[in-house]
This record gives sequence, structure tokens and C-alpha cells, in this order.
Amino acid sequence: MDLSYYGRAEAAYRKSLALTPNYANAMVGIAWVLSGRHEFEQSIEWANKALKAEPDRADAYGLLGDAATEMGDYDSAFEYYQKMLDLKPDIASYSRSAHLLLITGGFKQATFLMSKAIGASAAYPENKAWCIAQMALLDFSQGGYLPAEQLLSQGLKDTPNNYHLLAAMGKVKGAEKDYAAAIEFYKRAEAIVPQHDVVVALGDLYTLQGQTEEAATQYALVDFIRKLSKANGVIGDLQMAQFLADHDRDLEEALRLAEAEYKTRLTVYGADTLACPGAITRAERIAEARKYSAEASSQQTPEAMFLYHRGMILAKGRATTAEHAKRCIKP
Repeated sequence: MDLSYYGRAEAAYRKSLALTPNYANAMVGIAWVLSGRHEFEQSIEWANKALKAEPDRADAYGLLGDAATEMGDYDSAFEYYQKMLDLKPDIASYSRSAHLLLITGGFKQATFLMSKAIGASAAYPENKAWCIAQMALLDFSQGGYLPAEQLLSQGLKDTPNNYHLLAAMGKVKGAEKDYAAAIEFYKRAEAIVPQHDVVVALGDLYTLQGQTEEAATQYALVDFIRKLSKANGVIGDLQMAQFLADHDRDLEEALRLAEAEYKTRLTVYGADTLACPGAITRAERIAEARKYSAEASSQQTPEAMFLYHRGMILAKGRATTAEHAKRCIKP
């Protein structure tokens, strides 16, 4: 994806507003651009401006819900998405609501709404492919690798070069330990859109296969993507913090980035990154890590990594406590 288009789109929307100052479509457009750049506070401001001009703009409520979700205000996100559903029940409102329900542990409701999103997207192949990928990832989150693979296989028959389907299939194949197939699916996805998560996953698979040079190339690309995003005004370093912590690289920097993000993005993903054992570089941080781990688990989000990190933190905390006790009783 060419991130420079954010700037071009914003310039076009602002020119539109200069011609027609109260034009809600342009206000929503600016809110979209700001959301894409992760400037959620400003996106909220422009979405609210659009609602003042046109109070029944479903897309503006959707953007408010997106911002609330990304900032960890899940209660407000539910309110905004419900308003969007009431105004315009379609693929956009169904899929957004499903995503929020998954984050907050509502797997069955999320599956129901995502199935409605798939049904509503029949006339739009690329949108339908995205919904199928999300449905497959819902199954994946519950350990349903076979149904996930079946969904993705069918989706790839209709849209064989869809990035989302390819990336999701790479994830499923990796979990099934079919590493060669996973690498091929991720490579195809990366060739279309070299997104952070795919680049990291491909690097990790190369590492598992002992292909250290290929892994190093992927990990170098992670930093390049971050710099490119920054150059085009996209803010947010949570993914980089996660990458550094999970790969035991520059742990103090990982902690610094995670703490900066969590000041305004109080999400379960931010809490998990702060709790990540790799970022805990000193024994005295164990109590703090436990606190953030509990916050990450507070919504019952079906993320295996959350549970893995929590287990590591609890085990490390127990070892630290035992060592402290040993020192105390030593004559």
C-alpha cells in the first residue's frame, strides 16, 4: 500500500471543504484519513463535525467506534457501533461489531455477525474475501484450524490473489506446522502488500527452518516499514514494541515504546505488550507485569499469546519469590 495516498486524499478532502465548508462527505473523508494514520483523537473530532452537519451518518459513527476500539474504550465503541448498526446494517457495521465482540470475548456473537457480513458482501468479491478471512481467523482463535482452512480454501478459489486470505492461510498452515506451505502463502501475501504482521511471521518461519539470512532480511524490512509509515504521517509504535519484546531485541526500547503507546491507547494489546516477559528486564518489574497481564486478560480476548505471556510472568514471579525467600532464610 502506498501510504503517500493518505496525504493526497486529505488534500483533496480539504479542498472540497474549502469549496463547500459544511460538506459532511469531506469531513468523513478527513476522519478516515486520520484514522488510517492512527490519529484517533483528531479522527473523533472530524467524525463529530460530520455528525453535526448530518446527524444520521452511519459511517461517522463507525469511525467513532473505530477510534474508541483503538483507544481501549470498549464501552463507547459498543455504543457507536450499535448506532451504526441501527442506521445502516451492512457489511461495514456487521464486520466492525464482530471485531469488537471478538476482542471482548463474545465469540459466538462475533461469528454470527461476521456471517451476516459475508452474506451482505456478495456483490463485492474483495470485501467478501476480507470477511471470509476474518471468519476463518475467528475459527482459528478457538483452535478450529480445519474449518478455518476450509473457509480460506473456498475463498481463494474465488479470489486467489487476495492478500487477507493468503495471510490468514499462512497463519493456519504455520499453526498446523506445515511450514513450507505457510512460507509460500506468506510470500504471496507479502508480494502484494508487505504488511508488518506478515513480514514478521515470515521471518519467524524462516528462523524455525534455520534460514537465518532470509529471516534477517525480513526483520530488516520490519524497521523499513516503520520508517516508511513515519515518513507518511502514520503514528503508533505498538507493533514495533511487540516485535522487539517478542524477539528479545532492545528490550528497554520495547518498554519505552509500549509505555508511550499505553498512555493514550489503553487496549488489551497494549497491556499485553507492557506485560510481555521479554520486556521485563528487571526482577522488580514482576508485580507491574502481573498487573498489565491481568488487564490484558480482562476482556477474555481469545489470544493465545496473552495466555502464554501471563504464564511466563507468573512462573517468573514465583521463581523470583522463591529466590528471595531463599536469601532471607540463608544463615
